[in-house]
Amino acid sequence: MPVSPLEALPPEIFETINVHLGLRDLFNVRLASRSLASKATQDHFGSFVRSRRVELTRPALETMAALTAKGRIGCFVEEFTLAGVVYNTAGLQHQLQAGTKTMLGRGCEESGMLDEPAEPGTEAELARATAALNTMQSKQADYDQLHKSGGDVALLAEVFQNLAANTKRHGLVSLSLDVTEYRQDAQTPQPAPDRLAWRSIWQIAEQTFHTIRCSLGAASIQTQELNLFCNDFSGRCSLECNQLSRCDWRTEGVVFTLANVESLAICISDRVLDETAHDALATGDPVERMSSIADTSSLLPNLEALEKQAKEDQNFDGLVALLKSCSKLKKLDLRRCYVRRRRSKLDDPAGEKSIQRLAEASCLQNVKILSLGNFVAREEDLLSILRRNPVRDLTLVNITLEPGTWDGIFDQCTANIPTLHLEDLSQDLKMILFGDSHENIENSLIKGMHKSQNVYSRRSDELAKPFAWSIPRFRRLGPDPVLHKRIERLRNMFGPPASHYPSFYH
Repeated sequence: MPVSPLEALPPEIFETINVHLGLRDLFNVRLASRSLASKATQDHFGSFVRSRRVELTRPALETMAALTAKGRIGCFVEEFTLAGVVYNTAGLQHQLQAGTKTMLGRGCEESGMLDEPAEPGTEAELARATAALNTMQSKQADYDQLHKSGGDVALLAEVFQNLAANTKRHGLVSLSLDVTEYRQDAQTPQPAPDRLAWRSIWQIAEQTFHTIRCSLGAASIQTQELNLFCNDFSGRCSLECNQLSRCDWRTEGVVFTLANVESLAICISDRVLDETAHDALATGDPVERMSSIADTSSLLPNLEALEKQAKEDQNFDGLVALLKSCSKLKKLDLRRCYVRRRRSKLDDPAGEKSIQRLAEASCLQNVKILSLGNFVAREEDLLSILRRNPVRDLTLVNITLEPGTWDGIFDQCTANIPTLHLEDLSQDLKMILFGDSHENIENSLIKGMHKSQNVYSRRSDELAKPFAWSIPRFRRLGPDPVLHKRIERLRNMFGPPASHYPSFYH
């Protein structure tokens, strides 16, 4: 049988044809013959699967292990996201108890009040809710059993080993961790801004992190970028700061992975303290309050133990150990989620201690791109970080300086850092404003403050260009919708929604 003219084409010419074909057409070409299958499976074909998100469930991990075997389509994966799963059944359970047509709505976050549906559900609607609840409970049971048995670690280690052996890079461009929440059924994930729970999200984030760490310990795979729960809505997904101290960073596979990381993005939260009996059992979902009979006002007896937990060294040492393991680190994006306490006595400035430890340790010596978000910092610590490390691109968002002033830090930035982005900075608990001149700042304090007054950005071609900043002497009276919108955005980025704070459980 004569060879097809297509099969006789050089791979470079065939790839030129491939770029004009969609994924379905490429699949059809691959079915024609083994020769065409090989030629159709080039760079353009791989572009359809270079980015892959996989939930840490049994079916998804088994499928990914098969797809990453030698010669399979998974060998093209370069950007790999692994997501822990929360099956949140609180809404469905409450709906069935109340017999309503729909679940509770979001309501008002600031008051913690939820929209309660009044319309009763039909028999068919409640049957669908019951089926969805049963499915989610079944999936949750399998998810828990897989984790308890170590099956998730074994399957994920196999995936990592396949990627290390079969991909062109013998590893990944990026490895990211996230959490997916299912609420209304087991097929429709909740958008991050619409999540009602936060403690259950963070609990699964912790479990996911340790699963991935154990899997990396059993496989040697390199990645240039590592993202640990750091995204635009990181307040809905974060890693408790003390969890980093539970890790053995000396495990062979983990050492190999971290030694090749050049970019690290991580969101850490303050330590979550159980101040009441209700805290210890709750997931942070306000729906649980609708049917909970727990006494939310009785405090756990040992206040000294809670104070000790808030100030333990393990809350801060793990981050330094992680950064020291990333010996080639050139880019760091570090964000902090703030957790409000019921009692101010437990409010330890964890953000300040984190920055202090970074200033004391030699763990950023190669970092040229640095982003810090939502920290309390001392002037001396920030100055130390900027003077001792070769930072050329700096982003500071929602940073409170206490104690100290920004003068020396801004002078350091003006003289030595070409690219800057400064946003929502505070001094003495007062937000500073930027402008073309000090007079311009003072004269622009009107209702509906422009966003640019809170933000200063400079590109590398504007090096040494001075900028004006000031702490306003006067305060606007009455609510400012523009400022309120900014505060809402910061809360989305750096902390749980207002209604999810423990102080709203009363």
